Amino acid sequence: MAQAGFFFAPRGPTDDRVICVYCGCTVDRWDERGDPLHEHEIISKKGMDSLAQEKCYFLAMLEELSDVC
Repeated sequence: MAQAGFFFAPRGPTDDRVICVYCGCTVDRWDERGDPLHEHEIISKKGMDSLAQEKCYFLAMLEELSDVC
């Protein structure tokens, strides 16, 4: 999860909610086959429209690093 920019922030003992420290998007009810990075991209795009930003800072930095490497 951390490699996708998330930190664990459960609201209760059975909650699996994670939050991005940069864009604030939250995801919960994970499927074990789910791809955290893909989910982050989908969820953050929905929230970025209201924040007048193009992309989550974390995702933008990952993209920039992959272009350099």
